[in-house]
Amino acid sequence: MADPGKPPDATPPKTPGGSASSGTAPAWAPKSQLPLAGVARIDLRATEPTWVGVYLDEKLTFAKVMEPAESKTIESSGKIRIRLGNAGGIEITANGKPVGVVGRKGEARTVEFKTGSFRILPADKPKTE
Repeated sequence: MADPGKPPDATPPKTPGGSASSGTAPAWAPKSQLPLAGVARIDLRATEPTWVGVYLDEKLTFAKVMEPAESKTIESSGKIRIRLGNAGGIEITANGKPVGVVGRKGEARTVEFKTGSFRILPADKPKTE
């Protein structure tokens, strides 16, 4: 039985061909760096001021103007919808792969991510009275 007053053993697991005391890096990675089955990881990086709204399963979870060089990571197993106020001012990477151009500078666009795929929704048409 473990001594309740003693801290748990923090020795990293042994790596194949090495040991925890060999000075080599462990073969395991922190959970935040491991891809999870069915979980999308979306990375946003602003190249110019861009309003960004992030919706997870139709619920707004993030909304702000991202400044140049600012980044945001979103992870979800559900639907991710990203609304951009300046589609040309943001770089999007989905699960490590660049999405490419989603719109022009100053153009409002929405990008939707679901289970390993994405689509750029049609641009909103201005309403006429």
